[in-house]
Amino acid sequence: MEKNTESRKRMEDWLMLINAETEEELAELYESTDIPEVRETIDMLREMSKDEEIVKEAREREEYLKEQEALIDEAEREKKE
Repeated sequence: MEKNTESRKRMEDWLMLINAETEEELAELYESTDIPEVRETIDMLREMSKDEEIVKEAREREEYLKEQEALIDEAEREKKE
């Protein structure tokens, strides 16, 4: 039973990491988790966010994906007409 609870906590911590949208959420998770890999991942994310080139590339990629989604939506609308 205890192993099940531990496994569930590990899964919840990883999901919290994936869903974190703010530094505050990451800080809270960092303090509450006992999973070294989650802490290491948070440290890595923080380091990457300091690198201007990585941040620039991430923003460009996000913009590209939004543009592609808009093109697909437009094509689907035109197809229905």
